Amino acid sequence: YEEETVEEKVEDFSEVEARDKLLKILSNTPEMSIPLLIKTLGLSDQSMDKLIKRLLQEGEIYQSRPGFLKIV
Repeated sequence: YEEETVEEKVEDFSEVEARDKLLKILSNTPEMSIPLLIKTLGLSDQSMDKLIKRLLQEGEIYQSRPGFLKIV
């Protein structure tokens, strides 16, 4: 039980850290492709999908064209 709780906390922290890194990267570039972001951040496709969907819903980023993201 305790190990699972610790893993969940680490996952939450890494998600926040990944979010900050993604926003920082996008703030320094005009736009970036999703595959390049995945490679740069080193996240799994599933984690990246989840993060991108959350940021799109929050209005932090948008797709400037299919497969490319920009910061608002």
